Amino acid sequence: MEKQLEFFVSSQGEVYFYGQDGAMHKYDMSQVELIRELADLIERMYPIAYKYLYEENIKSKRNNLYHRFLITNRFIRCNLGSNDTLQYDIENSMFNLEKVQCPLRGLCPKEGIICCPKVKSPFFPKELEVVKLFSRGYVAREIADILGKSANTVSAQLRKMTKRLKLKSNRDLIKVVHSMHL
Repeated sequence: MEKQLEFFVSSQGEVYFYGQDGAMHKYDMSQVELIRELADLIERMYPIAYKYLYEENIKSKRNNLYHRFLITNRFIRCNLGSNDTLQYDIENSMFNLEKVQCPLRGLCPKEGIICCPKVKSPFFPKELEVVKLFSRGYVAREIADILGKSANTVSAQLRKMTKRLKLKSNRDLIKVVHSMHL
């Protein structure tokens, strides 16, 4: 998902978002492609939250699109619902979760599961070693020396991670590491 999106919940309780064009759109069943992309992204990055929301909305499973809409709508309300201008809620296939206002904050049994969920690292253990050093400013040759690998292996790992995460460049890996607090 190569989009920059900002979601918010209106005073009437409806979910809206600002799209790439800067225009405001209502998040509803007409946003078919966005629903699919968001559901896939939530499932990949927050599998525990996805599983919980999947089961919570199991009665709607026969209508796959509606089922996925319910999952994504709840996730948005619990994690992206503040209309802020600090950063986009979704940027380059990454969530920037917000601590939204909720009367159940601190009391909700789903906090830490649906609200403020723990992220699943998109990196394999060996990749994580490489990308952490890369995010600290080391270049491939220096990383190779530190980890006892060849510079070509390190460069290949960085390229593969960039491609797998659908990022534009290796530099975007740094944003991923920092946004996930790895």
